[in-house]
Amino acid sequence: LSEAGAALQQQIATVLLTQESFVDRRGRLQNERQTVLRRLEELDSEIGQLDEEVSRCVTQIQQLQAQFTHNSEHYDGLLGGSCNTQQRLSDRKAKAVSFQECARAAVALAQAEQNRLASDQATQVWRRQSE
Repeated sequence: LSEAGAALQQQIATVLLTQESFVDRRGRLQNERQTVLRRLEELDSEIGQLDEEVSRCVTQIQQLQAQFTHNSEHYDGLLGGSCNTQQRLSDRKAKAVSFQECARAAVALAQAEQNRLASDQATQVWRRQSE
């Protein structure tokens, strides 16, 4: 009887140690989860800031284009002449294309950064899930 009792006591001790190990592991995983969630919040905030900056750039580009158009039309009227007008139109088109390329580059840069952040986030999530 005492042998059976001792064996049961040893099994209880083993199960308690296993339980303690599981509780410790669970605590570490919860801490890691909190860290990842905080990082995701930081990434979301940074993405939001980038979106706001891109929006401001687009608005500023539109304002500058409108101002440029207004100034060009004003000076076109003052200078007159078909050669000068043709040259100014050509210059205006070139500048408009330049503004468009600049805007596209700004948007592409913001999207590339957003994609990079999303990829980093997905990689972190994948790593955490694979653990």
